[in-house]
Amino acid sequence: MKTKNLLIMVLAVLFCNCSNRPEILPHEVMTGKVQGRVKTVTHYRYEAEEKFGQLSEGDMSSMDDEILPLFGEGNKRSTYNKDGSIKETVFFDDYGDTEAKVIYENEDNKALGYYMYDEDGELVGQMKYLYDEGKLSNLSIMIDEESMALPYKYNAKENKVNVNLLMYTMDFYYDKNSLLAKISIPMLSSNEYTIKYVEFDKSGNWTKSITYINENGVEKPIYISKQIIEYY
Repeated sequence: MKTKNLLIMVLAVLFCNCSNRPEILPHEVMTGKVQGRVKTVTHYRYEAEEKFGQLSEGDMSSMDDEILPLFGEGNKRSTYNKDGSIKETVFFDDYGDTEAKVIYENEDNKALGYYMYDEDGELVGQMKYLYDEGKLSNLSIMIDEESMALPYKYNAKENKVNVNLLMYTMDFYYDKNSLLAKISIPMLSSNEYTIKYVEFDKSGNWTKSITYINENGVEKPIYISKQIIEYY
């Protein structure tokens, strides 16, 4: 995979602030918040296959196979500090080899952004979180010495995040536990994806989910995701 294409996908992946919910940070948008003293989360995603009326895991899905290439969360392992802030995320391919690494910047328990490196350890991009009155309002991205800003808007009433990706916008809807429930892309024909969580661990973190695409009013399973969580 070309490094720049991978970077663009990861930047999009790594994107609610209401009175009763903590703000969802960019790295939580696609997977939701974690509960408890989490040390690592390893995320695997497989193509969903239906055989004899049963849904099962097919081949491991890579970022190259995305229906939504800008949101290829792929396979990754995130490491957290003891204070709950995220430290780094390593993206890996089907063979376990590193494709990219993200190192996060935090200060006084506040997320400031991150730096991204390719498989050779070269810096290839960075993102800064821009706040307005304490709320995340814009994502400033630098790729190959080119910069862009992505507006970030949270609607507390609908528990929804809106991100403007220049060519189209995406809406992310969350459930009462701050887990991603639906993705809506008004400008695309296949414009709605729903996520259903089917297994959880004893700390309340999800360990298995199924992603569906809405095609002409019919939900079709496309991905099965699993998480292995290690605690302090």
